[in-house]
Amino acid sequence: MAKSKTVYVCGDCGSESAKWQGQCGDCKAWNTMTRLSIEDTARSARKQGFAGQLAAASILGEVSAQDVPRLATGSGEFDRVLGGGLVPGSAVLISGSPGAGKSTLLIQTLCKLAEQHARNTSSGMGDLFGESIVESASDINYNSYSAARTLSPKERLNGERDTLGLYLTGHPIDEYQEELSQMHPNRISALRPGKSTATISGMVVGMRIMKNKRGENFAFLTLDDKSGRLEVSVFAEKYNAYREILV
Repeated sequence: MAKSKTVYVCGDCGSESAKWQGQCGDCKAWNTMTRLSIEDTARSARKQGFAGQLAAASILGEVSAQDVPRLATGSGEFDRVLGGGLVPGSAVLISGSPGAGKSTLLIQTLCKLAEQHARNTSSGMGDLFGESIVESASDINYNSYSAARTLSPKERLNGERDTLGLYLTGHPIDEYQEELSQMHPNRISALRPGKSTATISGMVVGMRIMKNKRGENFAFLTLDDKSGRLEVSVFAEKYNAYREILV
């Protein structure tokens, strides 16, 4: 049976630590360490069989190389890394540390491709793959999408969040902005460190439930009001009072 070991993982940056600590040693965030149990399968892996089939090896000189048309993204450096642009049917893995700008790069690339397509359409020009698209249009049956239901603003924003990890065309709090501005005009981006009390409003976009030394549940909430995000602590007494609303 595989043994398990306990590690503590930061919920903000993913850093691991062998012992619990109040502040993450990498991103310096407070109270973000979560306990996880990981099975150590290194010893038992030698006793397990291989499930699957090995692919046949090929000599590099026998692999045929052929030039394929590429689609320029409009970003010179990105196209250079891709070898000249995107290849139809290929998959590109983009990785990097949190905050490196992966989502920003993809959004900028999609916007430039959309602008390029709009310019080609307005000038009557076809793009690099226009002929192949026209030839296969009867098989794809684009007309069947004309009856597709238009997404509501909430559905569109939820789709953007699930796909991109962020809201692109708006924010769910927009429909309540007028009421919130009259109730609590303070914005998260305008908060400054100090001893004064400030009241803000926002959407709960994240929650972590933990236990204190007495075994009582408390929570860390992430509030988002479109201007920024703020993590707030909900101690055990308030959490128990409003638990049905939060969970």
